[in-house]
Formats: sequence, C-alpha cells, structure tokens
Amino acid sequence: MLNILDFKNSIFLPEIFLGISIILLILYNYFCKEKFGLIYTKTLLFYSQSSLFITILLAVQTDYSTSYFNLFLVNYKILFIQVIILLISLFCLLLFHRSLTKSRTNCLKYFILYLFTVLLCLIILMLNTEYIFFLFLSFELVVICFYILCSFNYNNFGFLFFRFIPKRKLMFISALLGFLGLILLKGYIYLNDLDLLYQRNYFLITSIILLSISLILKIIIFYAPTNFIYYQKTPAITIIFMHLVPKVFFFYFFSELVFTNYYFIYTEYYINLVTLITGIICLVISIGMRRLFLKHFLEYLALVNSGYLFLCFTPLTYNSLNYCIYFLLFYILIIFLYGGIFLFFDNQQYPSLRLSFDVILSDIDKKDYYSIIFSSLIFLFFGMPPTRRDYPCSRGVPFNGLILQSLLFQSLFLGQMYLILFFLVIFNLIVFLFFIWTIVPFWYERKDNSFLLLPSYINPLLGEFIITYFILLLLTLCLDSILILNFLKTFYR
Repeated sequence: MLNILDFKNSIFLPEIFLGISIILLILYNYFCKEKFGLIYTKTLLFYSQSSLFITILLAVQTDYSTSYFNLFLVNYKILFIQVIILLISLFCLLLFHRSLTKSRTNCLKYFILYLFTVLLCLIILMLNTEYIFFLFLSFELVVICFYILCSFNYNNFGFLFFRFIPKRKLMFISALLGFLGLILLKGYIYLNDLDLLYQRNYFLITSIILLSISLILKIIIFYAPTNFIYYQKTPAITIIFMHLVPKVFFFYFFSELVFTNYYFIYTEYYINLVTLITGIICLVISIGMRRLFLKHFLEYLALVNSGYLFLCFTPLTYNSLNYCIYFLLFYILIIFLYGGIFLFFDNQQYPSLRLSFDVILSDIDKKDYYSIIFSSLIFLFFGMPPTRRDYPCSRGVPFNGLILQSLLFQSLFLGQMYLILFFLVIFNLIVFLFFIWTIVPFWYERKDNSFLLLPSYINPLLGEFIITYFILLLLTLCLDSILILNFLKTFYR
C-alpha cells in the first residue's frame, strides 16, 4: 500500500494540486490590493482554467486500480465521476466566461469558492460509502457550498458581489429527511445488535426510504435561484454549473448505494417504487410550469430530465445504469447547448431584455429557412421549449428530445417495464403532434423567408462557442470509450 506522504505516487495528488491552487488565490486576495480590470479578470479566469485542466491530467494519470485506507475508496468509477465533474467545471469556465468578464468588479472571491466547491466534490467522491453516516453529513456541507456559490449575483450597476439568495424549502426538507433517516438507521443497528427489535423490516425500510428521498431531492433541487429578482441577475455560468454538477454528484452516490450497500439492496423494491413515483411527479409538475425565458427554460429542462432520468433508472439493473450514464452525458451536452444559445443572444442581440424563444424566433421567421429548419431540429432532438405566452395553453411541454427518449425507452424495454413504456410512447406521441401542429406554425408563420448562404447572426462569438462545444463533444466520446466500461465493471462484485 502506498504511503499517503509519497507525493509523486499519491492518489490524492489531483486534490493536493487543486488545494494548493486555491491557497495561492486566497493568499493573493489577503496580501495584495484589490484590483479590477478586464485583463485582471481574464488572468484570474485563465489561472482557474489552467488549475482545473492540470487537475484533470493528474487524475487520469493516477493509478486507481487499488483501494486505499478505510475511509477513502478509490477506483475507476470514482475516477470517471471526478473527471466528469472536472470537465463540467472547466467547460463552464470556457463556454460561459463572458458572464463573468462583463462584471464591473473583480471576481477573485467567486473563483476561489468555485474551485473550492469542485475540490470538496472530488474529496467527498472518494469517501467509502460503507461509512453511510459520515457520508450523508458530508452531503450537507456540499449543499452549503452550492448555496454560497449561488449567492454571487449582479446588482443593478453590474457589480458581482455576495448576497444570500432566498432559501429553498426543499433544501431544509432534504436535510431533515436525511438526518431522520440516519437516526432511524442507527436505532435499527443498535436494537438489532441487542436483539430487541421485532419489527426489523419496517424499521429499516422506513429509514432507507427517508434516506433515498433525501438523496433524490438533492438530485432534483435547482440550486440556481428561481426568484425573479435574483434569478435574472445570476451569472449564466452559475446556473449551468448548478444544473449539472449536483445532479451528477448526487446521482452517483444514489446509484452506488442502491447497487452496493446492503441496506439499500435489501429494500430494493421500495427504492424502485420511490424512483418511479418521483419520476412521474417531476413530469406532472413540469406540465404546469410556465418557463418563457431562457434562464427559466434551463430550469424546466432540468426538472423534465430529472423525471425521465429516474424513470430510466427505475428497473434498477446494470443495463438501466448504463443507459442512465449515457443519459447524463447527453443531458450535459444539451444544457451546454441551450446555455450557449442564451449567452449568445443575451450578449449580442438583446443585452437589455429578458430573453425568450418568442423574441428569438420572431426575428428568425423574417430571415431564412436554414435557421427555421436548424432550430426545429434542435428542439426535436434536444428538447422543446414551452409554448408561447399568447397561446391559450402557455404551459410547459415535457418532451426532452428524441435522443434522451430513445435511451429511456431502451432502458424500460430491457427492464421489462412494458406498461410504463406504453404510456410514455402515447404521451410523447401526443406531445410531438401538439408541437408540430400548433407551436411550430405559431413561431414560423411568415411567408417571406429566403435561402441565405449564411445567416446574418453568424459571427466570431458564435464560432468560438461552436468550436469549444465540439471539443467538449469529442472529449465526451473519448470518455465513452475509455472510462464508461471501467465504471460499470466496478459495480460487479
């Protein structure tokens, strides 16, 4: 077994490097005079990007084939999730840096907390899930870091500063259920050791259901604020980060506990029931959501895809887990795509308006057929926005695109959940016909379009985003071939 002090071969080398990078930023913030300027902000941005990139290189070169220590467990499935979170964090800084560089004050404290949140996620991912009590307590620490990061927002003068956002009730409910579940589980273990518990099954089932609901709420909760005053002024990078990292982070632990923890395996039937009900509830709530603006549409997508993700996971088989991994990877690409659309139009076309697809598409229908066809294909494959404000049924349409639906259908079919699959097929068919016959003609109702060689909104900013986005897609494909199989193999014990 390697010595933890052997720095060159230490399994903690990526975390040590990222921690040192954060300490250097803290020391700089403490000893140096506060400055501001575009070059200064871009320098801090480049430093943060470089720190994450080097951390990724150190992580993929570390030998994760062996487990070390009792409290920490390291293997290829942990490496996979760590790399995913690091890539999400890095590409948020690359794709959405303009939401920070436009600030009229320096973002040093934001970068410090951003990197610290990533570091904390990496460390907690290495915790041994057998220490379930310590694990769930550490989840609340991560939630606090997410909440503090969300509290950085702009004021009316364009200054990025810290102010607490309105507290989410679901955060407190999730924490309360988690603590109550831990207390019941601890009581079950204690009474079972003394052989004083006669209704053991019901006691254990209740505690595991509470812990499962607590984790599921952490997967669903949107840490980006939904209150209008704060949500409008939250940087785009924070919104994207919060819609991706918590979902990947907590879903990993949920799947890990379901497939490897004795208590969760024993209550598999009830977990199956909880995930099924949760998925249906997410879809029902999303039908009533009015999310006209792009920032709200990202939240709508997150809720809809959370519901479908739980339905995809419902069979609780290794095949369903495999499809859930691909589901999450495509979900990351979709959120990045729509986040890029928001950032592009917000910075270039309508910087002073609350941007919605109504505004964008009302201009597109006056331009060219290429834009109409391309935007329709994006909605068809990656998720449809809600209907227009002036339409009688201006609520959300929970269709998340053909790509993710195909993964969901395969998971349910192989899991022999034919009844749920049948209702989903009928439901999505109705949604698709509604979109084609009502929403599309409402958006593209003009007849004076033309075939342009290049749309007028093609510019260097859009080219920069497209190049970076396809680099992300290429890295995702590389991860597909290198890490996913190793990730799944570690579940077979």
